[in-house]
Amino acid sequence: MAIAPKPQRKAAADIDAFIGGAAATPAEVPAPATATGSAKGRKVPVMLRLDEDLLARIDTASRHSYQSRTAWIAGTLAKILKEEGF
Repeated sequence: MAIAPKPQRKAAADIDAFIGGAAATPAEVPAPATATGSAKGRKVPVMLRLDEDLLARIDTASRHSYQSRTAWIAGTLAKILKEEGF
């Protein structure tokens, strides 16, 4: 087993610069996603109630496409919305 070198400590000035770069006020913090849209890539939790049989079919489809249930649902809905012009 190789011996790893001791990590270098950051200079106090580097630490202060990092902390100083953080948002100082709530106005500088980005707003959370809203119902009208969200920042690209930002995920918003949603609760759905689905029939057990439909959920089983969704699980089967997501497994066959090697995706999570959430990824499969989001991708399928995005595809349908695009086809419908939304």
